[in-house]
Amino acid sequence: MSRPLPRWVRVWLPLVALAVAGAAGLAVLLARSEPEPIGLDTAPIPTDTTGRDGVLSFTILAAECGFENVISAERIPADGQFCLVELQIAAAVSGETAVIEPSCQFLITDAQERFTGHEEGTLAGADPGPFTSGLQPGKSRAVELMFDIPTGAQAVGVELHSSCESDGVRLAFAGEDPLRGGG
Repeated sequence: MSRPLPRWVRVWLPLVALAVAGAAGLAVLLARSEPEPIGLDTAPIPTDTTGRDGVLSFTILAAECGFENVISAERIPADGQFCLVELQIAAAVSGETAVIEPSCQFLITDAQERFTGHEEGTLAGADPGPFTSGLQPGKSRAVELMFDIPTGAQAVGVELHSSCESDGVRLAFAGEDPLRGGG
């Protein structure tokens, strides 16, 4: 036969459990903050809208910021704001399929901060094929890249890579006005 728990344990144990759960909930809310740049971009802000890196050539088709979330099978919320960059990517005739890594693509803001591609948001886009199975040699495809940047930041260009080890090509967004920040 077991003894019942002392009264102080029966009173304090549920209160401690509630306090721990409350602290965990508060930590989750506080952890969701504005995205941090991966560093400053010291190179000049790009001016071209087309370019080549390795076996891939890139053309900026459109870009827009200010999205609060990506709608796919599940809603993906932005920590700041999502920027959607639409590109035409063409693969040179070579012997290999080119897989584009979202985490090796960068968005550049007018404050010359660099942000990494948002992999989950990008893969939830219209055509994740070039990011998962690759782009066949000699083929081209329109793709969408997503970036999560702080609310109020203004995107001015991207640095795109055919592989994570390549030098990359820096491209500007077309149009006279920089992309709007905050929506």
